[in-house]
Amino acid sequence: AFEACRVRGDWRLGEEGAGFKLGMATLDRLRPTVAAAACGMAARALAEALAHATARRQFGRALAEFELVQEKLARMATDLAAARLLAYRAAWEKDRGAERITAEAAMAKAFATEAAQRIVDDAVQVLGGRGLLADHPVDRLYRAVRALRIYEGTTEMQHLIIASHLVRGWAEAGAGEAARETSGSGAGSGAGSGLAEGPEAQRSEGSGTGTGTGTDTDTGTGTKGSSTVEALP
Repeated sequence: AFEACRVRGDWRLGEEGAGFKLGMATLDRLRPTVAAAACGMAARALAEALAHATARRQFGRALAEFELVQEKLARMATDLAAARLLAYRAAWEKDRGAERITAEAAMAKAFATEAAQRIVDDAVQVLGGRGLLADHPVDRLYRAVRALRIYEGTTEMQHLIIASHLVRGWAEAGAGEAARETSGSGAGSGAGSGLAEGPEAQRSEGSGTGTGTGTDTDTGTGTKGSSTVEALP
């Protein structure tokens, strides 16, 4: 720890008082790298499991021909593919200029590390006792992968971050929708009122025109007719 340490202003990273925010932002870049490490460990475990399952024979056929072993291999490969895609997405978002990728990084880190743990565990299961030997790569992976679920933020913390972003995004979307509905209601009311007044005004104008024309014409004609009759001998 530094005590009474003075640092020049131009050496400071970020704005004054924003150190914590800056530190948290660095995790956006670090968490995808943990996801990438998890994918590497998982890929090696899957390769070891495949090599053993295709070479080892039991009951007259290779382990890879047994359906329960095939189910494990399929799940391992699917989890690995999904973990890679999440890690790639987080890195891609950052590379294309996104200021923050907090949710993407959390998803990649949480899923990839948990998936790697499952994949390595399944690899041990496929290899059987050989997977527990201290000199075997799968045994080393089994001990090493566990730490990935803890540092740079535990899996539970990543879930909280993801949920927080979901709730905040939903609330903001709801507020925006409410604002749009309010705006649309006001516009509809004004437009409806104007449209209602338009025909009424037209009907009033038509009524006035008809009355005026009819009265003037009838009166004028009647007067002329009356004068003509009186002029006859």
